Amino acid sequence: MRIVCDSSAIIALERINYLWLLESLAEEIIIPYAVNKEIRSKKGINLPACFRVEEARDKLYIRQNRKYLHIGEVEAIAIAKDIKADLIILDDRMARKFAEKEGLKVAGLPVLLIMAKKKGIIEKVKPIIDDLKRHNFFIGEDIYIEILKLSSEL
Repeated sequence: MRIVCDSSAIIALERINYLWLLESLAEEIIIPYAVNKEIRSKKGINLPACFRVEEARDKLYIRQNRKYLHIGEVEAIAIAKDIKADLIILDDRMARKFAEKEGLKVAGLPVLLIMAKKKGIIEKVKPIIDDLKRHNFFIGEDIYIEILKLSSEL
């Protein structure tokens, strides 16, 4: 599976020492230059070798859509379209809707956790979601309950 990822999932997983989870789910993890710059300079995160940094080629697409989304999200969408990624990980609601309109298969971090449980990579989703919430990853109560139902933990 080839996954394109923006910064929010990487930052959140790194905060709780679960960055390895992305590597367990994908053969390739691609991030745009803007995401790499953000997580290295602002957050001080050094990524494992399994992460590949790519430049978004469609500069016109990026310029046209930059006013609607964060640069990392726009670049991630552009790359996912270009390489025909299996999945793009975006946690911002507007970015997810934008990517879906582009015909991409989109998921947020909670869906990744459900996928990991179904594949037997993790045993439970709830402790990880709770840890993410303790580390300021916002998950609304309705989404929290839905995640637990989908992972058969409620």
